[in-house]
Amino acid sequence: MKRKVIKQGNGTLTMTLPKKWADSVGLTENSELDIIEQGHSIQVTSSSAQKGTQIEISLDSNNRTYIRQVLNNIYLTGYDEVNVIDVEPGSLKTIREVIEDLLGYQIIQYSRNSCLIRNLSKEDDTEFSALLRRIFLLVKLQLDLMIEDFSGQKLDNHQQLFEIGKSIHRFVYYCRRLLIKTRMFSNYKSTRMYLLITRLLTISHSVEYLYDSLSGSPVISKQELEYCKDTAEYFQLFYSLFYQLKHKSIYKLSEGKEDLLDQRLLKLLSSKSSNHIVIHYCAQIIRDIARNGGILFTLKDEHLS
Repeated sequence: MKRKVIKQGNGTLTMTLPKKWADSVGLTENSELDIIEQGHSIQVTSSSAQKGTQIEISLDSNNRTYIRQVLNNIYLTGYDEVNVIDVEPGSLKTIREVIEDLLGYQIIQYSRNSCLIRNLSKEDDTEFSALLRRIFLLVKLQLDLMIEDFSGQKLDNHQQLFEIGKSIHRFVYYCRRLLIKTRMFSNYKSTRMYLLITRLLTISHSVEYLYDSLSGSPVISKQELEYCKDTAEYFQLFYSLFYQLKHKSIYKLSEGKEDLLDQRLLKLLSSKSSNHIVIHYCAQIIRDIARNGGILFTLKDEHLS
């Protein structure tokens, strides 16, 4: 579809919009449109076209993981109202627990075998930058608590660490919903930001999985503790590079990966005294951090614009 550009008296260039599209989204002469510049292209969206959407679903199982996966993905897709029908006995409690981690979702109506979930908050893309930094800082706090515990050969921060993980989950899912629903960035930039915050979530999960694999008073050797500390410092490097915009220093992520994974990891795994569970999850965290080097390079200083 092509449109002819019209020059107005003051030099402004205008063009007409397709009537069928305008009618479908309810445009009037006083409507406002959102314009997103994408290089040689522009993306035109209507706020009225972004009104809440509805969906009706039935759950085929009472399995908690299944219910979480279904509702998480519906949330990410941007639905504002979810009518859950044919709910099995016991599922309502699980649904209520799952949506506690989905900011804005609340059960507003329920019966014996159905419930209605509605988003009661208005997505605000101006919150994205603050929440992203908050996610970074919470992941850093998890790593700091892990180092504190391992230094004392204990797991005293277990509960606090998992509560922090719940907050990270809520913020990450809300930010991913914002990226999908509000179109605050170009498609390319949104994809990169989506990958970034997803990897921050997997780093948090790795810390939690590590704690799940340990019990009582873990025996952490001096070498393992140093590896954990260096893992936390590697994350701090990533955080600093992201916010200080020192893109000429991104190579440090590659150098750090080679040192931590290509050189030291094999030596630690070959040691009979090593706690392989600890080393495994630290290595996974390092990999997730290292994968973001390319994202830092391509986003440059545009990631918060």
